[in-house]
Amino acid sequence: MLAFKPIGILGGDEFLILLTEVQDIDGVRHVADAVFDALLASHPVGGQAITITASLGISRYPDSGTTPYELMHHADTAMYCSKRRGRNNYQFFSGDMLHGL
Repeated sequence: MLAFKPIGILGGDEFLILLTEVQDIDGVRHVADAVFDALLASHPVGGQAITITASLGISRYPDSGTTPYELMHHADTAMYCSKRRGRNNYQFFSGDMLHGL
């Protein structure tokens, strides 16, 4: 089982996960699915069960960028693409996404 931790909060409801031990794109998908499984589970809050939805944007070094800024910017772009496609999913960054801004 892969362990992952948020390493930074970018905004009120945005956070960053850095994966260093993933060998291929299937490993990234596995982690994204695990994030969804953790969030979509029912969470008790104030005596009520709530569920959390998410939109994930994924960028990969070096395909999506070579600097931390590029990687974060491209992950953010992919996240907004994910939101436009109906939320509660993830998208890998593609250069085509920059043309839709």
